Amino acid sequence: MKKHYVLGMALIASLAFCSCSNDSDLEQGGINGSELAEQDGQVLSLCVDNGGDGLTTRAGRPLLSSQAKQQINHIDLYVVDKNTTKLVLKKTVGADEWVNASDYSNASGHGKQIEIAFRKSLSQDLKASAEGVDYTIYAVGYETPADAYTTIVDISDAPATTTEGVAFDKTKLFALLNESSAADEIFAGEVAVSAITVDKNSVLVPTAKKEAYKTDKKKIVPALVLNRQVAGVTGYFTNLPAKVGDQMPAKLRLIASNKSDKLHFSSLVSGETDNNTAAAATNIVNGDQSKALTADLSYAASANKGFKVYEIDLKEFFPQLKADKNFVDLDLDKDGYVGFKDAQFYVYGKTPSEKELENWAKDVEGNTTTTVMDGEYKGKTKALSGFWKNPNDKKQRLVAGSIYAGNFLIPFALKNNTNTFELQLLDAKGNTLKSWNIQVPATTTAGAFAEGISTAFVQDASALVYNVYRNHLYSMGLKASDLDKPLPGEKPDPDPEHPQKPVVPKPNPDPQPGQGGGDNTTDKPEDLSKGEDLLINVNDNWEIVHDMIID
Repeated sequence: MKKHYVLGMALIASLAFCSCSNDSDLEQGGINGSELAEQDGQVLSLCVDNGGDGLTTRAGRPLLSSQAKQQINHIDLYVVDKNTTKLVLKKTVGADEWVNASDYSNASGHGKQIEIAFRKSLSQDLKASAEGVDYTIYAVGYETPADAYTTIVDISDAPATTTEGVAFDKTKLFALLNESSAADEIFAGEVAVSAITVDKNSVLVPTAKKEAYKTDKKKIVPALVLNRQVAGVTGYFTNLPAKVGDQMPAKLRLIASNKSDKLHFSSLVSGETDNNTAAAATNIVNGDQSKALTADLSYAASANKGFKVYEIDLKEFFPQLKADKNFVDLDLDKDGYVGFKDAQFYVYGKTPSEKELENWAKDVEGNTTTTVMDGEYKGKTKALSGFWKNPNDKKQRLVAGSIYAGNFLIPFALKNNTNTFELQLLDAKGNTLKSWNIQVPATTTAGAFAEGISTAFVQDASALVYNVYRNHLYSMGLKASDLDKPLPGEKPDPDPEHPQKPVVPKPNPDPQPGQGGGDNTTDKPEDLSKGEDLLINVNDNWEIVHDMIID
């Protein structure tokens, strides 16, 4: 069987912690006026790992690419006395305060950060001593309103001040998913700090550095880094079968062997996305079921049942299907598949030459006259939108003739003897016409359940039967960024293999990357005309796309 190779590449973003990470805490004076804040309290730096260069997309965005983005506006903090294990303070950083968070950028990544104070004037300052009182601070960050979840953090008896406390159980830090909702993105983290009295005032320092602080009095702002707690799954496809036997495709669906509706914010690992730490190899399943969930979708390749991850209605991308055309009617070049070459054929009324495609940016508008090679060819073009249109075109660019879907997922454990994912091509009645097995390139050798999940953990069984881990992106097809912005006046180009000059990012009907240069080298939908099995890319920190082979 012919093998189809997809080149792995580093994405635009490199996922790493902010400059105030636990390994390089900020010296006093910091980013948001630490010296002024400390006159009225103790200072802590909050850092939300962004891992990408786009700082404007909301946390709960549709998952439109593998770009690692976030924009939360709400963080809940839970301060626990390490010696008494009691919760002494709950503090919220709301949208009005988080709006002052600043972007950071360094050699290893991007993100947002803010310094906050536990203020004396609000009775929030933590009990301190000359020897240092040790605390663990937990944080959960998300965008409000968090419509996907019925409950986020079940600690209803959290005290408002430090004057009294309740016993703290961090397994109560969790979110419950609404039955009708897909998961939304949430970040969480923890940090160990010590409150030390100095000259009748007190400061917070990282617990690991408190002894050094007692000697040199070098002020350090502890950093609490929040990491992504959900997983992501994306699918980016072209060249779908035009028909299967006499049956017409109508939808493409991904199903999973398991589903979680409870997201645990325990077993937080401060360095899990830092490739320079041992924690980088940590693989956590931090989801389970709060109640029995019924799998109601059938696998095509077995008698097993599964849950829907996403479903793509082909009508949303191919508007002619809404006018009662069959999918096979869109196979304009009669090769048995519908994809980028049919988009080209529709615009030009024939299979265009490479020379003709140089005018794609204008020709896709339709009603333009194309002149090629001293008048060898002249003809009116049709607007691409009459054949194919991306429903997310204001937020995302795709190869013409392709389809895309993406969702966040609460991580889940594998089901024995059941493939973790199966991709299905459906007819209008929901019958499965064709299916593909979804492999990972390599199974994980080390993993664990988050604290609070009592079931015994089972390691990945095979390339087809595997766990879905926190902060891993599982992608079919490469879609590096949400929206590639063209130059003023430019339009989508058809072909990353032969882009226009100057090179601008464009969705193109020929998805072969790498030869034309430019940003399109990282944009490649999966070709469903090749092979019976698909190999899923596991982007474990949403930063590197691994090499993968499709048989």
